[in-house]
Amino acid sequence: MLYLFLRHPRKVLTKEIILQHIWEYNITGSTNIVESYIGRLRRKLGDPPIIHTLRGAGYVLDLNR
Repeated sequence: MLYLFLRHPRKVLTKEIILQHIWEYNITGSTNIVESYIGRLRRKLGDPPIIHTLRGAGYVLDLNR
């Protein structure tokens, strides 16, 4: 997942895009697995946070925030 964010810095990645690229999985229901893995990744990366949630849009890697 980190590799995906690093390949697309400052680009908003939706949960669906993340599911397709990481798990090669199309989903129409719950996407809670993405939220879980984002949380784990954030904890591993520590402070300051570099992966940000854009409410209603997705997630973005931004080192300049």
